[in-house]
Amino acid sequence: MNIIFIGSYLNIPCVIDVIEREKGDFRILSTDVQVLNVFAEFYGENKVYKIPQIFESFGNFRKIITDSIRTFGYKEKLLKDIKALKPKQVFFFFLGWNGLSSWLLKRLSTTCSLYYRPKVNIELLESDFSIKAQIKSVIASMVCGIRLRSGKFYGYSLIAIDDRFLKQLKVNRYEFDVDHNNIKKFLSERFSYLSKVKVIILNGGMYNVSEVSYTDSMKLVWSKLKEKYESSEICIKDHPNFPIIELAFLRECVAVPPQFPASLLCYNCEVVISYSSATLYEAANLGIKSISLVNLIPTTKPQQIKQVIDYLEEHLKEGEIQYPCEIESFEGIL
Repeated sequence: MNIIFIGSYLNIPCVIDVIEREKGDFRILSTDVQVLNVFAEFYGENKVYKIPQIFESFGNFRKIITDSIRTFGYKEKLLKDIKALKPKQVFFFFLGWNGLSSWLLKRLSTTCSLYYRPKVNIELLESDFSIKAQIKSVIASMVCGIRLRSGKFYGYSLIAIDDRFLKQLKVNRYEFDVDHNNIKKFLSERFSYLSKVKVIILNGGMYNVSEVSYTDSMKLVWSKLKEKYESSEICIKDHPNFPIIELAFLRECVAVPPQFPASLLCYNCEVVISYSSATLYEAANLGIKSISLVNLIPTTKPQQIKQVIDYLEEHLKEGEIQYPCEIESFEGIL
């Protein structure tokens, strides 16, 4: 039995690759209900297991006390359920806190082989020495029985595992690169209707942009796309965590649910278009044409443009992302 911990949507292609590569029975563990729902749809309800979420907020003292008490019961049931599966190998990808997941990894480390496949560059984690962050890390470390680190990742505070965690648990690095053929095979077997799609539009998912400005800009983008592609070759996906912006002129395009992982869609296309989605650099790293609209769509916070570009470029390993400033440039890139 293989146990696979997943923290976010960004890990989904990695998980599919591990499942296809390792074969055999498996269970996917996460605190994220949306992620589990995706994998339940992919592989069946019996293949997923929800880990209770604890300490979602460290700002409520009463909630901290309540979660601390509940943790004892959570741990007992969690360990009993997972050990009953008789796991031999454990794979994980996350960097952040994931409280009970980190605790369970420690408990399984004595009987299982642990493998870590880095999805993000852990060297980009900066230390956070603020008193508030230090208090959080102390509480988290006490719960996990492991010294965790308070840090910042792209300006966001989080409690994270680091190299100390990996060394203490004698974690092996999962050396295999993602085999993209595994992902393509998976998609062709389960989502054949996506085989004709050539362009992916990731709709929404941006801050400091008015809906009117966004809609006007997307009309220009659409005017150029329809000159080259049929509606059946264009797929649109709304952002799962932002209010949906209705773009009536795209109704004839192929639509997928907001919860469908964007990181999987890019395996079947020629072009990915978005404002700032991480899928842009994931697609570029696969050699797919990636176009960010951050320079094309007006923003009320000009400094945001550089922040978005820096974020995307720091994760770029191969290929390139285009940042057109006017619609004529966008047309030229197409």
